[in-house]
Amino acid sequence: MAAAVETLLLDVRQVAAALSVSPRTAQNLIYRGRLQSVTVGRLRRVAAVDLTAFVMTLRAENKTASTPSHVEAQCHQEGKVTPATELHHLLAVSRGGSDDPDNLEPLCHRCHAWITANGG
Repeated sequence: MAAAVETLLLDVRQVAAALSVSPRTAQNLIYRGRLQSVTVGRLRRVAAVDLTAFVMTLRAENKTASTPSHVEAQCHQEGKVTPATELHHLLAVSRGGSDDPDNLEPLCHRCHAWITANGG
């Protein structure tokens, strides 16, 4: 039986899907140097470990810079500890928000879905 091979280098679309952001947002994070990448041929790729490090950095920045959102508090109150797998724009891009780290909050899928469904 063949072992599953984990993708080590991700393209912009894969990064966008992993962070639950648009490809444009992922591209901005890469080209602004916020998300480390490597050049492979003519294309930029993000190492899976760098993507994880990026999310952990955002999580640490948000914990020191602000109080947790009501959803994080709800997950904590329920005794659930889930990894942040998605990025939520505190102020939606459609409403003038940016892709700057100050406007991004790492959340688990459940919390992100809840916020989005409730107009957040």
